[in-house]
Amino acid sequence: MLCADRSNAPWRGEAPPAYEWLREQLTARLPGYTGGMLWWAYCEKPDLRAHRHSFPVGEVHVRLELDAGVIGADASVSFPSWAWNRVYCQDYLPLDAADLVRWTSWLGEAHLDEDSWPPPEPWQSALESSWQRLFSRELPPVDPDRRNAFFRSARREAVFEKLQLDMVRHATTFRGAAAWRQPSPSGATARSAQRTSPRHAGH
Repeated sequence: MLCADRSNAPWRGEAPPAYEWLREQLTARLPGYTGGMLWWAYCEKPDLRAHRHSFPVGEVHVRLELDAGVIGADASVSFPSWAWNRVYCQDYLPLDAADLVRWTSWLGEAHLDEDSWPPPEPWQSALESSWQRLFSRELPPVDPDRRNAFFRSARREAVFEKLQLDMVRHATTFRGAAAWRQPSPSGATARSAQRTSPRHAGH
């Protein structure tokens, strides 16, 4: 069994606030979660012809295809990628386009914009409350904001705490191809499964 190592994460031991928020949420929502750092997975198999351009030239990574049935519903959760992107950026998570318009209008009436971020109360509480929708099945598959780069993507992601050998259906080794990326100082192989996107089948 492998658990994600905080000290070996890309942020060098200090997790972004959204990650800590997600861990708190999962502690209350998943009976099988014990508070550890999370593994991330795509719910559809990533195309390595494109994905390898996210990593430095020659750096070794592994794509794992996982069996969601072995992971178990009580130990994992999935959500739309666009929705997590909004939570990660500490942005409002709307249920639909009308909800987004209402939120934007409310900010405008108070003359609040990006220069006054984070917003004061009661906008901050409303903002954080919207993040609970990350776990709602009512979320649309794509971002209601057509200006958002994630609008056209219906991709979903999943998180879970413990990676076990019997979860793995198949492993594919690949090398990075991005000349503009700098090689990882400690080597990528040991943490490749955490940073690369395994398939979380069944979600």
